[in-house]
Amino acid sequence: MTNIKNSIAQSVGADCVSDEPDVLAAYSADQSFVRPMMPTAVVKPKSAADVKALVDWARENGTPLVPVSSGGPRFHGDTVPSVPDAVIVDLNGMDRILSVNRQHRMVVVEPGVTYGKLQSELARNGMTLATSLAPRATKSVLASTLEVEPRLNSIHQWNYMDPLRCMEVVWGDGNLMFTGEAGGSPRDLQTQWDSEKWQVSGTGPMMLDFYRLLTSAQGTMGIVTWASLKCELLPQIHKMFFASADHLTDLIDLVYRVIHFRFSDELFILNRVQLANLMGESPTEIDSLRRQLPAWSILIGIAGRELLPEERVRAHETSIRDIAQEHGQLLPLQGGGLVGDGSGIDAADGVVELFVQAAHGVGAEDPVDTLVTGDTLLIH
Repeated sequence: MTNIKNSIAQSVGADCVSDEPDVLAAYSADQSFVRPMMPTAVVKPKSAADVKALVDWARENGTPLVPVSSGGPRFHGDTVPSVPDAVIVDLNGMDRILSVNRQHRMVVVEPGVTYGKLQSELARNGMTLATSLAPRATKSVLASTLEVEPRLNSIHQWNYMDPLRCMEVVWGDGNLMFTGEAGGSPRDLQTQWDSEKWQVSGTGPMMLDFYRLLTSAQGTMGIVTWASLKCELLPQIHKMFFASADHLTDLIDLVYRVIHFRFSDELFILNRVQLANLMGESPTEIDSLRRQLPAWSILIGIAGRELLPEERVRAHETSIRDIAQEHGQLLPLQGGGLVGDGSGIDAADGVVELFVQAAHGVGAEDPVDTLVTGDTLLIH
């Protein structure tokens, strides 16, 4: 056992620390262009107490810490040490879903909870969490929200940090703190839940919104050990539609009109390269799709939840038909979907054929008649 490993083990336990060469190598690089660098050790804390003990040790010894919570593959370069002698703090083992509250649509998760784990649990409670575009199943929910990755449901966001609300954080000076409304109550989640406090508001405590200091900071301000997130009700009906164009400018008026009337739950534009990367599973397939797909595609989602779902979807669909009649062809996205396990749009379910038809103008004579009901799976 090396001196550093032995020193860390005295704070968090020997079973949480590794300095094996193959373990260190796994954290020395990712899929980005960041220069590889080997860490000194990898620590896998099991609790907030372990994290605090590690931060105290690092402060006393002047050792940089690099928090990691998502499973591989990683792409952003922010989990690779940028200075020598850094210690990786792998929070993947802290993967408990601490609370699910449907009445307030809140969930409390530890940093190791992934989209693959959370969405299935929320679905059992009739809820879902808004996500970025096609996150992989091993992506940490907490990392995604802390880095403020754009949500697909931005039209419903309270502010750009939604769905993030309250947090427990170990600051760089070793202090442990609850943020948001949780900071105004006893520092124990169960005590707060017993008092019907569900960590709903992210503002505070007092007049300072501490969670703003932690978002987009990549763990430089402190290490978050749990967070509360605002969920949505699981759609009872969810339909996706798309339109295509040779030039991006041809879609602008359609986008403006749909957004102006707030008809869409999701709306985004992709070029053929982005769409091919979502739909394809191999470089060869992606290149083949890129040659077939329209130059630009807009995808529009409509969801009907608990209150009058069929009526809502029908009304919005009718309105989008009228807009489509003015601005071009709109087709349903049949089968497939944008899924949260990173598999993208399922190219085997007829989706490719629809996009290719649009690229070659098939069925464009009457844009209203071609707007047929089409269900899709879109994980939030």
